[in-house]
Amino acid sequence: LSGDPQDAFYLDEHLHRLSNPSLSNNEWQRVVRLHISNPLVKTLLETKSCRVLDVGCGGGSFSRSLLQLHNGVQILGVDHSKKMIQTSQLALGRNASNFKAAVASMEDATSMQKAVIQSGSSSSFHIALLIDSLCYMPDSQ
Repeated sequence: LSGDPQDAFYLDEHLHRLSNPSLSNNEWQRVVRLHISNPLVKTLLETKSCRVLDVGCGGGSFSRSLLQLHNGVQILGVDHSKKMIQTSQLALGRNASNFKAAVASMEDATSMQKAVIQSGSSSSFHIALLIDSLCYMPDSQ
């Protein structure tokens, strides 16, 4: 990304389609607001230095939208795909101080713990999110 406002528009308009190809940007923004509409979640997000763990962050579309609404939030995004982590880091480049990303499997507590430690993030979070992630968990049968 060059820092050109057109690049930001492109990301806002299309990044969410990595995980939600059927939604328009306006529909995606409604989804984001719905997920953070719970009064407790809203209160936590407005707390200074709120720490969020975005499990299965994919390309970072939810984290990017969340930072646009609550720019003081500190987010650690984890995903099992190194390519998705690289995409999320690129997408959130301008918010790099508020967003860190690490490769980890949501089904492996040890890899999650290592990701948190290696990222230098706090070992505790106010909110843990799994947005469009559970469908990627392997079937236990």
